[in-house]
Amino acid sequence: MNKPLLHPSISSSKRFQIEHVKVGSEEHESILKLTQFQASFIDSIFRISNMKLWRAYLKQRSIIAKRIDGDPHEQHLFHMTDYPNAERIVNSGFQVFCAKALSFGKGIYLANTAKETLKYGESFQSPTIIITQVCIGKAHPNSSDITKIVYSPDGYAYSKPRFLKPRRGYDAMHSNDLEKSIWVIPSAARVYPSYVLRLRKK
Repeated sequence: MNKPLLHPSISSSKRFQIEHVKVGSEEHESILKLTQFQASFIDSIFRISNMKLWRAYLKQRSIIAKRIDGDPHEQHLFHMTDYPNAERIVNSGFQVFCAKALSFGKGIYLANTAKETLKYGESFQSPTIIITQVCIGKAHPNSSDITKIVYSPDGYAYSKPRFLKPRRGYDAMHSNDLEKSIWVIPSAARVYPSYVLRLRKK
């Protein structure tokens, strides 16, 4: 069975496992390179093995690869949250209906770089970055109109997006900037929570 990117292995006999990534290991160094963080910035790194989520991810990857007849465009993207919420996500997966950020459409919001997420973690007691492996598929840019404010059912205000979901024939959306700093993935099964990084509080 294919293993998640950067993982040394994955065991199909263990349904769920959280393992500490040893400081100084090749895996640890690869994660530092991926995030572009100094080791002193990170309190701890955990590798996530969740067979239920991984199998769901592989199924979606296969579907998209067949539909677009080629590369499903996998890459690592980053999500900032609080540690208790990160624990829930690695156990049960992301939940699209919980997303409150709607300015670039409805879905799971992920950042192109780990550093991009830091501005979203200032209010958290235990800021935590989830490194996700994402099957993007075919994506198109999206934008929002800051002059038009709309409200979610729970009263959350956001600027109205041009597209609430990907256009026909597309699988995902990204912010309309050169860096594609924000990605919106409408399906939780296509976002695998691969690593958890607990950051040191300043």
